[in-house]
Amino acid sequence: MAASTLSKSFKRTVKIASYEDASLSIKDHCGIIGIRTTKRINDLGFLIYQGLLALQHRGQSSAGITVVNKKNMKTISDLGFVKDIFDKNTLAALKGKFGIGHVRYPTAGTDLAVGIQPFGLLTKQFKLSIAFNGTISNFEEVRNFLMEEGFRFSHDTDTEVIGKLLDYALELHDGDLLKACRVLYDKLAGAFSILFATNRGEMVALRDPLGFKPLVYGKSKEGDIVIASETIGLSIVGAKFEADVKPGEALIITEKNFKKKRLVERSSYAHCMFEWVYFARPDAIIDGISAYEARERIGRALGKLFLERNFQADLVVPIPDSGRIAAIGFAKETGIEYTEALIRNRYIGRTFIMPRQSAREEAVKLKLNIMSNLIKGKNVVLVDDSIVRGTTSKGIIKMVRDAGAKKVFLAVSCPKLINPCFMGTDFPTERELIACGRTDEEIAEILGVDAVIYNTVPLLVDSIGFDKWPENKNLCLACLTGEYPIDAPISKALHQRES
Repeated sequence: MAASTLSKSFKRTVKIASYEDASLSIKDHCGIIGIRTTKRINDLGFLIYQGLLALQHRGQSSAGITVVNKKNMKTISDLGFVKDIFDKNTLAALKGKFGIGHVRYPTAGTDLAVGIQPFGLLTKQFKLSIAFNGTISNFEEVRNFLMEEGFRFSHDTDTEVIGKLLDYALELHDGDLLKACRVLYDKLAGAFSILFATNRGEMVALRDPLGFKPLVYGKSKEGDIVIASETIGLSIVGAKFEADVKPGEALIITEKNFKKKRLVERSSYAHCMFEWVYFARPDAIIDGISAYEARERIGRALGKLFLERNFQADLVVPIPDSGRIAAIGFAKETGIEYTEALIRNRYIGRTFIMPRQSAREEAVKLKLNIMSNLIKGKNVVLVDDSIVRGTTSKGIIKMVRDAGAKKVFLAVSCPKLINPCFMGTDFPTERELIACGRTDEEIAEILGVDAVIYNTVPLLVDSIGFDKWPENKNLCLACLTGEYPIDAPISKALHQRES
């Protein structure tokens, strides 16, 4: 790949990374689900709806469902939450044997309506609908190649590029899906989990060769085959987990057949560590590892670090909801009392609707209420999953101080975030990351805590459980170490961006 192409490609990715997520937390981009059913045709729309509700944490800006009934394809999608888009009448209209669904978190600089998925496309072979999670890092290179082949584009989206590339590959190989999938794996770089359905009665799942994003499949007692971003997407519709879609694998499902083929094999992978730290639901099993158990082990590791520094505290308080399980592990390891002193208002919505930074800081008080009677006069350890810019953490810490806490410590599951992500996670630039270029003491002073206790990269790797540090062949740690699991020339281009 030429250097000039790389530069263009990652300019677009940087645009994604610099999206101002005013909720000030890290966001994954999407959740996907696909179902092939033979006995529950009339319930297909409702089944996918249930799956999307279970995956709503992976994206809240838009949602959509496409079903295939005989050779007809019907899509219903819109901006908003799943529960607000669909009702019993719209779901009743979504009948068929195949269907895919998508929940989305928006990326920067993109018209939200344009990015709604599933994305429909009329190829030379058939009608196609695509649900996609990730980032195509060589987007512009592939797009330019397809334009040279005569393809034209309506939008500036990864999903349309995937669709047009699939159209090209199908024409090249006379409609052979497996050979077309080989072309996708050959041409696409980056992080991707892809589901697509055709109106000739096929559903296909692909997971990138490094396995950045999770993807699983299972079967129900009725004979349904279900593919989803997380295991909860299976169990919620009555499917039993069968296996993870392997990195570089293609699953091709028809009405009567289920085939899988490993098209690309690697000796190492780059599963996003944030799935276990934060993204996935606690009840998810990702690539064989329980998110709940990993988070509890992470909390225990933090507890050991706290004790090694001879800090003293009376209470362990999770910052809800993502800090809760690590806080449980922290309390078990240290013997310090666990207390839910921060109560979350689950009905306030996201704070990015606030027009100014100061207003968003004040909005922390709308989302959380503190039980002063539990805090007053105590040394408190707050436990959270990560610190990004630090704005939200600073607001919560001030609330705890104002409630009368004698000392406040902040224990953080994720080690210092010092580099941006280029593989599908919404992430600030280096200059916005509070930990970049600062010592623990400097960060503690900015946040207003007596001390900040960050997890370490070795302890994080050990706690997740694939490998023992320093052996790491399975996790992407780029945002922590600056070592990107991609070709060296691309890594160089990434670093040049901020220099």
